[in-house]
Amino acid sequence: VQPGSSRFVFSCGTRSLWWHRALRRVMERLGLPMLALLLGASAPQVCWAHGKLTKPTPRDGISVGRAGLDENNPVSFEPGCTQENTCDAFVCREDAPNPNVPITKVVAGQSLDLGWSFAALHVGDCAVYISYDVDKPRSQQKYVKIANLPDCKSYSTWSIMIPTVLPAGRAILRWDWVALHIWPQPEMFVQCVDIDIQSTSSTLPSDLDSFSITNPPIYPDDGNDGVGYRNAFGGTSQDMTGPSCIDGTINDCWLTAPGTARNTDGRRTSDGSGSVIAPAPQPQPESQPTPQPPYPAPQPAPQPVPAPVPAPSGSCVSNGPEYYTAACAALETTCEQHSFCRRAGGSAPAAAPPAGFCVSNDPNTDYSAACKALEATCEQFSFCKRAPSLTQSSAQQSAPQVVRRLRWTHRSTHHMLLQQKNMMQQGIPAEEEGSD
Repeated sequence: VQPGSSRFVFSCGTRSLWWHRALRRVMERLGLPMLALLLGASAPQVCWAHGKLTKPTPRDGISVGRAGLDENNPVSFEPGCTQENTCDAFVCREDAPNPNVPITKVVAGQSLDLGWSFAALHVGDCAVYISYDVDKPRSQQKYVKIANLPDCKSYSTWSIMIPTVLPAGRAILRWDWVALHIWPQPEMFVQCVDIDIQSTSSTLPSDLDSFSITNPPIYPDDGNDGVGYRNAFGGTSQDMTGPSCIDGTINDCWLTAPGTARNTDGRRTSDGSGSVIAPAPQPQPESQPTPQPPYPAPQPAPQPVPAPVPAPSGSCVSNGPEYYTAACAALETTCEQHSFCRRAGGSAPAAAPPAGFCVSNDPNTDYSAACKALEATCEQFSFCKRAPSLTQSSAQQSAPQVVRRLRWTHRSTHHMLLQQKNMMQQGIPAEEEGSD
């Protein structure tokens, strides 16, 4: 309800609008057409519009999206369509080509530009199919899938490759959009384009591994039917739902390839359709049997299977998740300094002596003697550094000089303290002595 108003506003793509349409259908079934009409009028018509294919021009002849009109609505808005994935309208919105719409020419092995217009950017995925059953009723038409268009709300044009295996002839290009904004209930949209395929392929339409869109339905009823649909707002895997393509190497067809989480090939029927799937597997040369010797060949003595080698005692191992293992192994010499590592049980292995020697790193004070005593943990002290052997040799030679200097400083300090004590006993302030 808008603030300060009693008028209800239905937001496009909300569950409220879905229940609104469902209630309208119930009114129609109960024989209350006037109440259903009033209920339909209570929601803004702009919300009864979501999106449609615009390029190539579909059978409705509308090459631009127009909110609230024609085939922008889900197929459930077609008369008698209560379960979208089984309706003839979900095969194609029109049951026959439109003589007023020119046929689109396409070439197998070349690209085709697609475009669509969405009045509401619902989460969901699009896909493209081809059928040669132009003259059959929609419920009898068989299709092959040629492209996946994942998350198609994020773009409005795309170029797909027409599979080279497709034969020449008149055909139907079918584009669908399964919107998932009211999960688990999908909203389904579709348009068909009449095309003429130019191709050098020797494959016949009857050779193709085609299938029905709705009989049985190739798409699940809802998010909880079979492999279902992804909940784009979280809580489920985000795999795309749908059958595999005739050529799994193009047009993002890997997203619904056999073996993927939401592949729906298991919903297809086998009723005499062909089995061509491109790219066709290459025949492998038959293996020739290996000639057997006239006498048994000697068998090699069985070799004992080496037992797994445990981590050496004292090695640096992870103290938490396994992904620290490699890091701890690289920190062998300083294992105890890292909380995510620990030393394995037992005595630590003898580590190779560090390269270089520990020498003073302070420009003003010579800490060579102290750094020498801290040889094993030199890198832990900022006033020390590791130096090559030559530097350490000179540092070792200067160590006695440092010791003598420290002793001289100690004696000088001791003498000064005694002198200050005598002066204080004689009544002479230390400040005056220092000022002379």
